[in-house]
Amino acid sequence: MYRNIVVSSNSATASEFKVSVDEANERISNDAKSSIPFDSSKNIYNVLSNVYDPITLKTLESLYFIRHNKENGLLTSLFIDSSLNSKLELDFKYLVDCFKIFAEGDDLVVSHNHPNGISIPSLHDYNFTEIVAKICKKIRVNFVDHIVYCENEYYSFKDSGLISKIKNRID
Repeated sequence: MYRNIVVSSNSATASEFKVSVDEANERISNDAKSSIPFDSSKNIYNVLSNVYDPITLKTLESLYFIRHNKENGLLTSLFIDSSLNSKLELDFKYLVDCFKIFAEGDDLVVSHNHPNGISIPSLHDYNFTEIVAKICKKIRVNFVDHIVYCENEYYSFKDSGLISKIKNRID
């Protein structure tokens, strides 16, 4: 029901990133298009349970973009980067380049995991969410949620009201 595309900030340019997504989209038949709704954090968490690697979940902090293209119903998970550090540090230009695969009107869910198993977001998580919201506004992508994923729990920025507050502040 979804496709996982792996792209590392150390190895891909934006054009390579777009090509890998386009190639994956071409291989997906109509039968493989997703109907998983993005209307609840629980549905998103269930999708993410198929995305995260259970072996690295407790050792690496990883960042994913989950893209839902409303036009063709395709759900794509995009692995952005991972780090052994306590937090991901992404180059802003690389992050902006990652958004080049999105079409106006696409839905985006950002997710990263906390290897310690505690889903409470940090100030860094909040600041990152605000950066993503600003980019989404500029390119007219619907930023649905930021999920902090842990094996037995999750934190939804949407459910907590933080997505709305961030969007209101940047308007």
